[in-house]
Amino acid sequence: MAKADNIDKETLKTTVSPLTQEHLLGHETVEKNLRRLIQENRLPHALLITGPQGIGKATLGYRLSRFLCASGMGEEGVLEKDSLYLSASHPVFRRFVQRSFGDFLAVPEGEETSISEIGIEAIRHLIQFLHQTPREGSVRCVLIDEAHLMNRNAANALLKILEAPPAHVFLILVTSKENFMLPTILSRVHKIRLSPLDKKITRNILRQNLEEVTEEEINFLESFSEGSPGFGQNVHVLGGKVFYDRLISFFEGCALSPKEQVIPFDLIQVFLEKHKNDRLSTDVIYGYFLKVLGMFLGLQKNEFSSQKKMVFLMSIAERLGLWQRVQDILREALAFDLDMKQVLSCVFLEVHKAFSA
Repeated sequence: MAKADNIDKETLKTTVSPLTQEHLLGHETVEKNLRRLIQENRLPHALLITGPQGIGKATLGYRLSRFLCASGMGEEGVLEKDSLYLSASHPVFRRFVQRSFGDFLAVPEGEETSISEIGIEAIRHLIQFLHQTPREGSVRCVLIDEAHLMNRNAANALLKILEAPPAHVFLILVTSKENFMLPTILSRVHKIRLSPLDKKITRNILRQNLEEVTEEEINFLESFSEGSPGFGQNVHVLGGKVFYDRLISFFEGCALSPKEQVIPFDLIQVFLEKHKNDRLSTDVIYGYFLKVLGMFLGLQKNEFSSQKKMVFLMSIAERLGLWQRVQDILREALAFDLDMKQVLSCVFLEVHKAFSA
């Protein structure tokens, strides 16, 4: 316990992650319904929290896990009636952050935020953990983030415990890509679908987590993220509006003077450094590239852009074809965990080639 007590408010404030988030905005109705199910002892033992990236799914998963563990220790009477809120100063919250609470397991474990696969060994460890008697209270909780990353062997192993979970167990899966998961798993979990947040809440979260950012940057991030403040924060890490303008500038050069354009290795290097040093996931980086390309090609709405008014020689069908080819390359790269530098070089070349034809 002494080790956990060393965690202060400033640490929690500067480490923005689902594990350390004290508050969750925009999903109050979902929390109220979950709280009611807990109070009525009707909460399903296997849950799937799904929805777009960056809207609070994992944060909700951690909040639910903390609440269940705290109530399992006999504290339900002193907890809030209509939410899953636990103060950052609560012993259970602090021990979750310290990863020292004996009845909770997160998969993947540790600080790793950019993995390509959840393997069978992680699920075997999970099953062993869940079959043990609770040490802290009356329940044990497991949270599997990015559950769609389970390989087939891992997913099949998880099915065994989903079919007959122990009475003291709560299993919480989180994903933004439920279509990548086995239908047999989807049929055995209770789904909780979260929606994108409204503009006001998105702005408030971005302001709260990005304190020294200008109002112009907040405007850009709010517009670009489309109700996903987590994605907006990742865009800020990439370089925000400045980096967006650099990427748009390359696309404009391809459209206006393709013979003068070369592969932008400086932009590729930024992506690689942010992936390595700031641990931006491959999924986020590829999704960002595809979104900016779609905006440039006029295929997605673009409320906040300084790009030039383009008169494309390419037809709408040709632009859709280019976007689809890039999407296919990035999907295959994700599926086979291909080298990011080569993948980005390939998609930049694909864009250049399309405008040079």
